[in-house]
Amino acid sequence: MSAVASKRRIAIFFLPVGLLGRERLLLAITRQALADGHSVDLLTPSSAAWLRSALPSGANLIDLSGWWMGPERQHARAKRRTYLAVPTLARYLRRARPDVLLAASVPPGIAAILAQRLSGVATRMVIRQSDPLRVPGHPDYDGILERRRDRWIPTLWPDAAGIIAVSEGVAETVRLATDLPARRVRAVPNAVDLTEIADAAAKPSDHPWFANGAPPVIVNVGRLAPQKDQATLIRAFARVRADRPVRLVIFGQDMGQGEALRAFADDLGVGGDVDLVGFHNNPYSHMAQASLFVLSSIREGMCNALIEALACGCPTVSTDCPCGAREVLDDGRHGALVPVGDDEALAVAMLRTLDAPPEAATLEAHAGTFAVERAVKAYLDTLLCVAAGDTVGTGLESATPPTPTA
Repeated sequence: MSAVASKRRIAIFFLPVGLLGRERLLLAITRQALADGHSVDLLTPSSAAWLRSALPSGANLIDLSGWWMGPERQHARAKRRTYLAVPTLARYLRRARPDVLLAASVPPGIAAILAQRLSGVATRMVIRQSDPLRVPGHPDYDGILERRRDRWIPTLWPDAAGIIAVSEGVAETVRLATDLPARRVRAVPNAVDLTEIADAAAKPSDHPWFANGAPPVIVNVGRLAPQKDQATLIRAFARVRADRPVRLVIFGQDMGQGEALRAFADDLGVGGDVDLVGFHNNPYSHMAQASLFVLSSIREGMCNALIEALACGCPTVSTDCPCGAREVLDDGRHGALVPVGDDEALAVAMLRTLDAPPEAATLEAHAGTFAVERAVKAYLDTLLCVAAGDTVGTGLESATPPTPTA
């Protein structure tokens, strides 16, 4: 049996925020690793009830809570719990000595590297990087918002055996910001469960605007936050609405922008045709019936909502934001790309797509290149290579979906 094929103890450290795309991917990786005979420890500073109920049989759920963290309350406090888990994570590493640990985002990555330094163990670390990093002076990446936590990355990420970026664009920002060699950074695009989406999309919409005979509906899915730039979308929608009857429904948790966006829509005279629904546990049933999906983001790591819209057969338009939209839409072959913040260009693309939508079957077939099974295999191959002492890309084919040929 080769070193890579040996049975390994895999640890996955993450902050669960809900049964969303990232959490579903981590649980799928866990199930496959267990099926292959490996052991898996899921480490979390916030053991949510939904996670305990969704835990794959055979996985070990290890709560890293400590008395010094205080009670679990709001999401911001939960993020701080990730950093406060360094002592308990170090204790776990000294006791369990897993072969490899996957830190599922930046805060767990920072905590994992600090815990490794504190513990002195040789566990090899892999960090999942979902957000692009600011690269000063770079024409595409200079304008990316730099969070305070990002300042730790050039110092800490070189301690990791490898980085898994959720897109080629994010991988490029990591290499530029950290000077890590290409062999230490691998792009594994985000993935979706196509079967699950198809089942959810087949359910009837519970929104009255999707009734038969109603005006066409444009959909956006994303939290109401500056990064998603729904203000530009509403400006573009007002232009489209001046041309024809149409409605806009935005699904996403309000992160403090909802009231201002509603007032903005009212000021533009389209408030009656814009509905900010909030979080919805099944946006797919609405994507499947929508005439158009629009992503207006300023930046993304990898645009899961775009992939999901394609999987529902919904025509799409997106800003050409760093980093994932161009990769998802295959350089515009499966949806128009427009400059960030340009509501006029966005409106033109929306009108053109409404007038000449692509075939749903073509969009669904393209979404198949982002099937979750492909990502699960890539993650496990990477983790096992790292556990065997290799780099993240040693002997592995690229996980980037191939460009379809005509």
